[in-house]
Amino acid sequence: IQGGHKGASNDFITRFARHARFVGAVDEHRILVQSQTTLYVVAIAPLLRCAAEQRVLSAWGRLPRYRLRPAADGAGESSANPLSVRSMIHFAATHDAGVAAQV
Repeated sequence: IQGGHKGASNDFITRFARHARFVGAVDEHRILVQSQTTLYVVAIAPLLRCAAEQRVLSAWGRLPRYRLRPAADGAGESSANPLSVRSMIHFAATHDAGVAAQV
C-alpha cells in the first residue's frame, strides 16, 4: 500500500483485508483496492510476497513436530555424525506429514 500505510499495524492490515474489494488495474505493477470508504493504490509484487509469506508461515505452524535424536553407533553410544541427505529424503518420503515421528 503506497502512501502513509507502509509498515502499518496489524489492526489496519486486518481491517483492510477484511473489507478489501478489487476495483481495477492502474498498470502492470499496481491495482486499485477499495476498503470501506477509502480507495488505495496497491503495489502488486509486495502484496503477493506478503501473502505468500503469511501462507508459508501459517502452514509451517501446522506442521507436526519431529524430535531428532543422534543415531546410536554399534556400541549403543550416540553418534555426532549428521544424517545424510539421502536418509533425510527417505524419511520425508516415507512419513505422513500428519503423523509425528521420532528419528
